Amino acid sequence: MILFVLDACAAVRRYFPDIGTANIDQIFDYPDSLLVLPNIARAEVVSAIIAAYNAILIDESKLNLAQEKS
Repeated sequence: MILFVLDACAAVRRYFPDIGTANIDQIFDYPDSLLVLPNIARAEVVSAIIAAYNAILIDESKLNLAQEKS
């Protein structure tokens, strides 16, 4: 088993594509991996997703999908 510790920026890349998204997707798909996120990171990720929704960067369906996965 491999332990991966993600910060909020890495976790947000799961929802908002950028240069590091492919790497994050590989980590999520890696067999027998365990992902660790500090408690504060979840709030930061939700905040980033809501900010993107408020800035009309994502629509309501993507907002709901992200909230289901978080």
